[in-house]
Amino acid sequence: MRLSLLALSASCICTVLLACSDSSSSGTTSSSSSSGGSSSSSGGSAPLTAAECSQRCEAKLKECGAQPGDAKLRCDPLCVPTLTLDQLLCFDVRTCDQARTAEAIRSICLDTTGSNKVDLGAECSCADKTPDNEGLCGGSRTTCKVHLSCLYVKGSSGKGTCVGKECCDDEKACDANPGLMKSCNGVGTCKKGPQGYYCRP
Repeated sequence: MRLSLLALSASCICTVLLACSDSSSSGTTSSSSSSGGSSSSSGGSAPLTAAECSQRCEAKLKECGAQPGDAKLRCDPLCVPTLTLDQLLCFDVRTCDQARTAEAIRSICLDTTGSNKVDLGAECSCADKTPDNEGLCGGSRTTCKVHLSCLYVKGSSGKGTCVGKECCDDEKACDANPGLMKSCNGVGTCKKGPQGYYCRP
């Protein structure tokens, strides 16, 4: 009788231990799966909120001469659907004519998250190079990231360096008064080179 009770007791203990082990294993698996999903979603250029997009878009249009109210009305539809930071940085370096007439930011700044495009300061090349002249190319015509341009000098066969936007409208004025240089919005620093002032590393 005592042996029977001991056997029954041992059996119950084993059952409880196995249940706890299964529960712990299941919890660990769930946590690992959740962590993996989070890691995957954090890769690439993070999407911006509508408010963040509008703020950057409005700053660009005001820089191009738009009134605050007009800039907001223009940017609200431009910021739909969700855009990435790289796309807004790209919009910031587009010409004022492109910014004013674009039907959507994504139409002139494709999402290149996960592509092999290179970053600020890296060597680059232009597909539509002019070997006998200096030049600047962007978008799908260059190996630079979507918000950057490839700046090359005469005789380089279209090979140059990835730079941000041009950050001074009047070179001589900026030479005399550096305060006239435009902000690079976190993409490099406004520096003078052979072809003028651009946002560089």
